[in-house]
Amino acid sequence: IEETYKAYPEIADQVVDGPVFVIGLPRTGTTALSQLVAADPQMRSLRAWESGNPVPPPERATEHSDARIAAAQAGLDYMYTTYPQWAAMHHETAETPTECQDLLGMEFKAEHFDGMAYVPAYSEWVMNCDMTSAYAWHHRVLKLLQWKCPPSLWHLKTPVHMLYLDALVAEYPNAKFLWNHRDPARVLASVCSLIAYCRTWVSDRDDRPTIGEEQLSIWAEAIRRAIDF
Repeated sequence: IEETYKAYPEIADQVVDGPVFVIGLPRTGTTALSQLVAADPQMRSLRAWESGNPVPPPERATEHSDARIAAAQAGLDYMYTTYPQWAAMHHETAETPTECQDLLGMEFKAEHFDGMAYVPAYSEWVMNCDMTSAYAWHHRVLKLLQWKCPPSLWHLKTPVHMLYLDALVAEYPNAKFLWNHRDPARVLASVCSLIAYCRTWVSDRDDRPTIGEEQLSIWAEAIRRAIDF
């Protein structure tokens, strides 16, 4: 990404419109709503294939035939074959919108790492760190992605934005929000089930006795911060 900016510094002049952010607790239908919003042709969404492999910048002429699409889909198909329960929990394709916390993860400031492993010190740190640089990077990547592949009115989605609305709005003062709601008791049960399953992909450690308390703490704080904001 930085090499592309060095070669084409005019990318920095791109104007990101909006964006419209889908937020809400995880497991509240944010993925379904995100895919519905993405169907509007005036919206630009962060698709799975370009999130994971953003350079060279996508181009309008090949945005549905780029070789990275097939490679990303092969990776998703392998994941769903290897971990079949995941398809029922969270299904996407290479061309559907994905969570933009992957961009925050490029700054190593993303709550989604918690879904992979039990690292409480990191989770505590990332909930309270300064997210200014992460959202500046997030913005930088969007400019690059829309440079040759408009439109510039973005729609983005991830529940973790609820933890950092101050930093998000400082970077995107014209941001708008769609906030999904669902019974929090059902949300937490579903979240814990999902995370327990994801962690089996990388470890044989059984975190189920602690996941409930851990996730309750994170998402109760997310609601508090979002309401206070």
